[in-house]
Amino acid sequence: FCPRNIMKSIFYFKQAASNGICIAQNHLGKIYYNGVYVPKDINQSIYYHKMSAKNGDANSQCNLGLIYIYEQNYIDIEKGIYYLKLSAEKNNELALIALGEIYKQGIIVKLNNELAFHYYSIAADKLGSSMAQKQMGVFYIMGKIVKRNINKAIYYLELSAKKNDYQSQYILALLYYENYFVPRNINLAIYYYTLSANSHMNNSLF
Repeated sequence: FCPRNIMKSIFYFKQAASNGICIAQNHLGKIYYNGVYVPKDINQSIYYHKMSAKNGDANSQCNLGLIYIYEQNYIDIEKGIYYLKLSAEKNNELALIALGEIYKQGIIVKLNNELAFHYYSIAADKLGSSMAQKQMGVFYIMGKIVKRNINKAIYYLELSAKKNDYQSQYILALLYYENYFVPRNINLAIYYYTLSANSHMNNSLF
């Protein structure tokens, strides 16, 4: 291995980016956004992410969307949603979850529970996203977006819990302890509380 040389890396990334290599354009977009190896430069980040996004790169489309949604001084909700949807059409997990959360919250766009469920369900069912599976479980418990279905809720929460999502483990523990939606099962409650506690969730303790 040769010694690390960030400036040389950036030099070659730029050469590759100028030749239309998406992965190089995406890397440069992230490098300038993160500001670890070079001073943070959102304009440069957008510049390279746009190059990559134009070439169909889902990661850059997602990153652009998030910049336009959340980055102060660059907020443009219409552009943000546009790029997130482009990325979500390619089944980008982060874009799907971001759109699901945006439409669920209804703060920067009009509340749309159907779209929230749509995007979360794709991330949960097609991509196996533990975060999306957890949210699907919550949807089926709450019964507001879809009809309450505790069996489906447990199904999704168990999928997420198996991926060590401590919040899903905690919700399952509550379900089995509270004796509300399902019969109390102390053994399962302790099992999931313990899993959640071991995953560093402080309020998992009795």
